[in-house]
Amino acid sequence: MLADRAGRVGDHLLAALEVRLADQRAPVDLSVRLTRSGEIDPLAANLPAGPARSFLRFVSGRWASRRPNPWQDLPAVWVEFDCGPKDDPARPVICIELAPTFSERWLRRELLPALLLETPSKALWSGLVEVLRRLPSGSRPLYLFALWGRPGADLRVEIVGLPADRWPRFFRGLGEPLRAQSSQLPSRILSSVERPHLSFDLQPEGLGERLGFEGSFRRQPARDVRWSKLFDDLVRRDLATRPRADALLAFAGVDSLRSRAKGWPVGRIGRLVRCLSHVKLVARPENLEAKGYLLVQHVGDSVSRRNLRRHGRG
Repeated sequence: MLADRAGRVGDHLLAALEVRLADQRAPVDLSVRLTRSGEIDPLAANLPAGPARSFLRFVSGRWASRRPNPWQDLPAVWVEFDCGPKDDPARPVICIELAPTFSERWLRRELLPALLLETPSKALWSGLVEVLRRLPSGSRPLYLFALWGRPGADLRVEIVGLPADRWPRFFRGLGEPLRAQSSQLPSRILSSVERPHLSFDLQPEGLGERLGFEGSFRRQPARDVRWSKLFDDLVRRDLATRPRADALLAFAGVDSLRSRAKGWPVGRIGRLVRCLSHVKLVARPENLEAKGYLLVQHVGDSVSRRNLRRHGRG
């Protein structure tokens, strides 16, 4: 089923599938990665009127401008569609992929007002600056999310390069002992991952209740047994069902007209490359939830799974 859904991805776009691991009936959400105006414009044209369409058209204009500007340094914009029966397609989550270096002036005066639909409050900006200045060497902000329509969330920040064993210490440095305590179990479960990510919501009054912890391994499950050990641990802790764990472990592969003639789109050449991207643990006061992320892309014959994961969210 997952491979069939992956086959619906448009030409050359990189897409991510978000799978909730403990619920066999939970919907699978879809994200797409946009890197140029020619990819943004068709998607924006098919969105209903709303903040997402307006923001995407704004970014497209900045990217297409002949005058150099900081927006052109952004590697990508991700658009995430929650696929539950009550989700609004006019209000997808927008995720900005940041360049390794950027101007704080541009961040405050241009990016955040466009992303938040308003000038950030002094309290929210001060909280973000405090986070940025407490990041240790080797870590940096990778993504900023606009959470339009989600209650209790203003801005989501995702950090890359902060080792799992330093997550509790990072929150204590921000004066957040409760968050430090809630990160103990995720940091143990993900202690061996090679590419750790940490995400949290910022509000004017401080950090939100939700925390996200994720990580991955450089090689796919067929070449790295640590994936299987990680999923076995999630199943033992009732954070994943065995069928969903097995489906993600078996997801990586390559499809073509020759190998998958049934259902292959008429007139499409090339290959559909699939891989396992990363695992995320979402900690809330009431529970701990596990999610798995898969990457799919329709590509030419020269693209490998290694190149595909290079641009993934994990």
